[in-house]
Amino acid sequence: SDVGLTLPEKVGDSPVLVPLTEQQEREYMHASYISHPLTRHARMKRASRRAKDGSSNLLPSAVEYVAERVNAGHKVVLFTEELADLDELCTLLTDRSVGHVSLRGANDTIERADAVAAFRDDENVSVLVGSKVIEHGLNLQFAHVLVSVCLSYNPGREAQREGRLCRLGSPNTTYRHVAFLPDTPQVRQQLETLDRKSIDAQPVMRSHTPKTDVTT
Repeated sequence: SDVGLTLPEKVGDSPVLVPLTEQQEREYMHASYISHPLTRHARMKRASRRAKDGSSNLLPSAVEYVAERVNAGHKVVLFTEELADLDELCTLLTDRSVGHVSLRGANDTIERADAVAAFRDDENVSVLVGSKVIEHGLNLQFAHVLVSVCLSYNPGREAQREGRLCRLGSPNTTYRHVAFLPDTPQVRQQLETLDRKSIDAQPVMRSHTPKTDVTT
């Protein structure tokens, strides 16, 4: 803004809390009684994403939203940290006949460039599904929507992910980031932690804002 350039504005970034299935509820409650804290946390997190019988509302809910955005003419970036989720998301998109490409850490530079080019230029490819690899170094400003199937405890990572869409040269005046999260006490505590970190970081960010000397 100091030099007269504009970035797209983020709108509608409220997270969507998805209820667990009955089987997930049972496994989540059972895991909450485990005495060892690390094991308890891991088992509860696993149950919140998918029950042992494979039941989960989380990924289908995210894909349903993505399909709605695609039908509205939007390009969508779909992010998950879990490789198993990435494969399932691709399967769900295929089942709904939603054109997509995927990126993961195993893809080399050429494969990544080809995937981004197809996502950008092919009207039949509306979704880029990716893991952590899409948090850095990709120019995806032509996309309208970012959908995350998880959040980290680090607001900086969320900013990096959004920065793939929120870039100079974007043809869009706004972009949207929607996170789909399992509705559990763990996740609600995580959201509170993220809100607190974001508030604490604001004075630091303001104090490090560079000053522009228009006389130089």
